[in-house]
Amino acid sequence: MAVSADFGRVFKVGLVFRAENSNIHRYLTEYTGLNIEMAIQHDYHEVIHVVDDFLKAVFKNVYYLDETLILDFREGIRMLREDGCDIEEDDLPSHDEMRHRQLIREKYNTDYYILDKFPANAWPFYTHKDLKDPRWTHLFDVFIRGQEICSSDAGISGDSLEDYMTAFDLGAPPYASAGLGLERIVTWMLELGDVRYVSFFYRDPKSLPKRSLGLAYPKADTTKPHIASGPPLIEKLIANYGDASNTSWLDERFEIWRHSIGAIVGFVKRGKFAMTTGNLLCD
Repeated sequence: MAVSADFGRVFKVGLVFRAENSNIHRYLTEYTGLNIEMAIQHDYHEVIHVVDDFLKAVFKNVYYLDETLILDFREGIRMLREDGCDIEEDDLPSHDEMRHRQLIREKYNTDYYILDKFPANAWPFYTHKDLKDPRWTHLFDVFIRGQEICSSDAGISGDSLEDYMTAFDLGAPPYASAGLGLERIVTWMLELGDVRYVSFFYRDPKSLPKRSLGLAYPKADTTKPHIASGPPLIEKLIANYGDASNTSWLDERFEIWRHSIGAIVGFVKRGKFAMTTGNLLCD
């Protein structure tokens, strides 16, 4: 939207949340991302140059060429096949990326390179396909020491996608984007092997314990009668339901009762009784 509003280039650094159950060395469910959206004049290689210039300014002790190596995906696959790897033309498995790095280092003497034109069948429909051969895309990844630190692609356009393009009825320039994971950049620059080592309080699919089914204190279940044993302890109610019940939607007729430990509940006086709505101390 910002690019459509004539902001030629938009850069944003902030938290990115990945809803993906990945437990490998380069994935976090919460990481710091640098995102770039920019209008392009000719083709998506313009965003390659922006990303390349930025990363070269960061990398001071990494081997890289004066002219960055931009390797066609098919050439990368060919190098691995000639080395004896049994892989498909449209696939680069994670376990082969490190060997790919070694081959590139041996042949080109660089730890930093860009892999260009990924296969179309491995990416969503909105990835821009190569006009000369639609089996391939205008998508690239940036690698440092065999590990991906940036992904990018060019946005699609065309009459066949009219429904998808309705948001741009007022006019929008051709654009391309890129996203970099800052934890990955630091990890592979320092060759630490796992992004968890560079995140102070990392978040991955196993960071939080699985929530147990049921209540913490079943005997303090407010849906069951407690006449014989008396009302449950408020500490147990809070553990089961939280420290507030209905206070977000009360009107002026309600009063607020607050316990010394902070728990609150809304109620209405009716003679000698008090009426409350909802499950006591339950969100």
